[in-house]
Amino acid sequence: MKHLLLALASLLICAAPVLADPAGDIESARSQLVGATSYRVTFEDESGTTTIDYAPPDRMRILTPVAQTVIVGASISVNTGSGWSPGAVNRSIYGLILEIQKGSLLVLGDEDQASADGQEDVDGVTMNRYEVKTVDDGVTIARRTIWINAHSGFPYRVVRADGSTTLTATYSDFDADFGIQTPATPVPAAGSGY
Repeated sequence: MKHLLLALASLLICAAPVLADPAGDIESARSQLVGATSYRVTFEDESGTTTIDYAPPDRMRILTPVAQTVIVGASISVNTGSGWSPGAVNRSIYGLILEIQKGSLLVLGDEDQASADGQEDVDGVTMNRYEVKTVDDGVTIARRTIWINAHSGFPYRVVRADGSTTLTATYSDFDADFGIQTPATPVPAAGSGY
């Protein structure tokens, strides 16, 4: 009986994952994300939900509660419910594009302290969980919890809290064919003179 318990204990110890390099694991997940042929990310915060289908390097479909935007190369089309019209890149859209392209929520800076927080089952999938604290002059100014799929290595979710705001980003549908195309019949924007 003693030998059976020892054998069982050694199996359990060997089966436990070792998350010895949190920063390396997070960077690896970021690299996989930016290397994917496509993916979906859903952002949730106090202002609502935004879902983005992204097919690098230059195709995005952005769905918000008030509009759908399609970006293909330099072409931007927006539909707020009354048909498609040409759009323009503003500072907000440009920042969003850069954040998506770089996987910014997974970038660790010199002021970030990453630690492994074990594994957990999320939606039926085993995830490695990491905690990241952003520290300035010894004070934690922001926190991120990052879940990475233990099998695929892709990021699953990032929850960022800084001050009074919380942002949740959930990643899915890696390498899916989203069929992102410029809408067939964009109409001129109202008041454009066309």
